[in-house]
Amino acid sequence: MDDEDLTEDDKAMILKLEGLKVKVFYMSHMLKGSNSDGPTEKDLPKPTDIYTLSYTSGTTGEPKGAMIAHKNIVCASQVDKFDAYFESVDRCVHLSYLPLPHVFERLLFGMVCHKKGKYGMFNGNVLKLKEDLAILKPNIFVSVPRLFNKFCDTIKMGLGQATGVKKWLVDRAVKVKMENYEEDGSVTDWFYDKLVFSKMKAVLGGEVKILLTGSAPIALEVIKFLKICFCANIAEGYGQTEGTAGEFLPDMGDHSSGNVGGVAKHLEMKLIDVPEMKYLSTDVDEQGRPTPRGEILVRGHSVIPGYYKNETQTNEAIDKDGWLHSGDIGMLLAENRALKIIDRVKNIFKLSQGEYVAPDRLEQVYKTCQPVEDIFVYGDSFKSCLVACIYVNAAGLKAYSKDANLDVSAFEDATAEGINKKEFTDIVLKSLNEASTIAKLKGFERIKKVYLCPKDFGVNKLVTATFKLKRNEAKAFFQQNVDEMYVGLD
Repeated sequence: MDDEDLTEDDKAMILKLEGLKVKVFYMSHMLKGSNSDGPTEKDLPKPTDIYTLSYTSGTTGEPKGAMIAHKNIVCASQVDKFDAYFESVDRCVHLSYLPLPHVFERLLFGMVCHKKGKYGMFNGNVLKLKEDLAILKPNIFVSVPRLFNKFCDTIKMGLGQATGVKKWLVDRAVKVKMENYEEDGSVTDWFYDKLVFSKMKAVLGGEVKILLTGSAPIALEVIKFLKICFCANIAEGYGQTEGTAGEFLPDMGDHSSGNVGGVAKHLEMKLIDVPEMKYLSTDVDEQGRPTPRGEILVRGHSVIPGYYKNETQTNEAIDKDGWLHSGDIGMLLAENRALKIIDRVKNIFKLSQGEYVAPDRLEQVYKTCQPVEDIFVYGDSFKSCLVACIYVNAAGLKAYSKDANLDVSAFEDATAEGINKKEFTDIVLKSLNEASTIAKLKGFERIKKVYLCPKDFGVNKLVTATFKLKRNEAKAFFQQNVDEMYVGLD
């Protein structure tokens, strides 16, 4: 910022930059060179000028530089639905822990500043996020399914340890609040909130009124459970870097779950048929009501002009009529015409009998299992069944098994041989089978064999900065384990 404020580390960095022939400017240089009367007409950016580059997460290949124009960011930050959420609190207080280069975090920063709110930066360690939440006490909390899943697992494990009268009270509180939520959408209960759920609210600092989730699909049961635990509504939104994040969001006051609401007013949307996956605009539900399904396309002023120096992939993503092809499959619900994300076009593969499998959807189902921390579902096109590589939550494994004497010390050693014992893999497979039954998965969508990974997927660099699975990297990383699992299958 200013040369008198430079630390020794700053000076060393500047020397390195100058050695690379990079010109360094200080704020004082900028002020001296500015026009005292303010910017002239020719200095003002046009709506189509590029505001910034935002790189995609790179889940299926190299990240692409999305060129975000000024009109893109202005439109996305003025989404009427977001305004309603921010205006529902006296003064928005937001804790930033998602990566700052992420397009939605950039959008949030602008919105919070525009609303004259408070924007706090976390300490840099996600494992200490609870400490930051206790200090800042945000009233808006934005996260991703991976963290919400961890919240859900941790709370359930805590509740599962209750005994006697305390267990009866906890079970009764969860039952009553869930029944009330299913009946009228209420997420508060003055009696049980004070007795049971106040401690759960304190996990987020105690003041959160609104929770937003995005980046990837989240299981319906997780959302409903966290709503009653945190005594607040959780809205699931949907958007892409290429659409400057703000594309779909439920209306404020809509307490339904399992959908991402309607499209923003500055966008058009449509669903196009994907016949090879049997998703059609003519689809109907079990009651015969129209429930169109297909790939989600949007068009409007928040759609980027293209990728930086990458015309080929720009043309693949955005067609000649300006429609952005998401690669995601959506369904318009009959009861409220809200959009529900149900599948993914790009990541599907076919098994030997000809059935198409969408691993993203299955991974969301299996992540609801108590022992599962991370999961990679894989299917060989020459085989008829699926296998999975899983990073296990040792405490969750023990809690799910209901065996207090189960020795999970092998997970502390983090050796593949130590944790891939039959007693552990059988427990994990049992939990996967239960989840698949609850979700009514087809036979070919069930996992037949598992490999328990000794290290967190993040440690092995198999997830992006926003915790999305890097499928190509995971496939290469686990190839040997996958080959070994298929021996004897089929």
